[in-house]
Amino acid sequence: MWRGVECRTNMKKTAKQSAVSKRHRVSSPSPPSGERAGVRGRATSSISAALAATPQSPHPNPLPQGGEGTESRATISPTAKPVPNSSGIKITAIETVIPDDIMPGLLLLRIHTDAGVIGHGETYYAPHAVAAMIHDWMGRRLLGADPLSIENHWRFLYERASAFGSRGTELRAISAIDLALWDILGQVCGRPVWQLLGGKARDKVRVYNSSGGPTYGRRLGAGRDQGWPGHGDVGKPGPLEDNWASNYAAGDLAEELVAEGYCAMKFWTFDRAFHEHGGNFLPWSAVKAC
Repeated sequence: MWRGVECRTNMKKTAKQSAVSKRHRVSSPSPPSGERAGVRGRATSSISAALAATPQSPHPNPLPQGGEGTESRATISPTAKPVPNSSGIKITAIETVIPDDIMPGLLLLRIHTDAGVIGHGETYYAPHAVAAMIHDWMGRRLLGADPLSIENHWRFLYERASAFGSRGTELRAISAIDLALWDILGQVCGRPVWQLLGGKARDKVRVYNSSGGPTYGRRLGAGRDQGWPGHGDVGKPGPLEDNWASNYAAGDLAEELVAEGYCAMKFWTFDRAFHEHGGNFLPWSAVKAC
């Protein structure tokens, strides 16, 4: 069982969920009354009279009024086209968890299907906002739909999110969903996802060590506070404390990494100077201290 802050969206709403939906329903504004209504009415009448008195010149290329090549506005539906079926599988539930005890800022995602296959995804930072985006908005498109129509889901969600900014919460939510859907496809096909994505491009990939640590991106002693990216604690000596080692025992860390097959490592040594001086200018004394 997952630990942390959990949230689940199912195909069927409970009575409590329905009541919550009703409480948050936005009603149409009531018609204006009193003095404001009179002012608005007079303004509308003045605009209408001005438009009526203005001579209307014909458009040089008027739109056709009917016949071949025309489309009536009545044929445009406000409802999005349904998701095309790529299989007989349907998404039945969406589950998220925020495991603060493992890593503050992390969000884990499960997408359940009626075939018993569960896809797993993840993303990082501002997890409560991402969970709300998935359950309140994107879940409406996914529940009851075919999980193997991966490209259709991605295009639909990304294109609609791009209308008000396709970065941040929206893109992190789409990323977690995309991971989970590809995971489902791999399990259904019985193949690793890297093969489904096109197979090998090479036999080996050179990797480097980020030199992070368990407390990077969080404040030491802050518990479940995820802190700010790049403003974490340096850490302390211990297993996987590469951030501390890169600052105070870089040679020992380098030897350890080479023995494990890493050929490069990343340094965060100027983070402390950035925090102290703001990052616009670093005096030589700060550089030497790092």
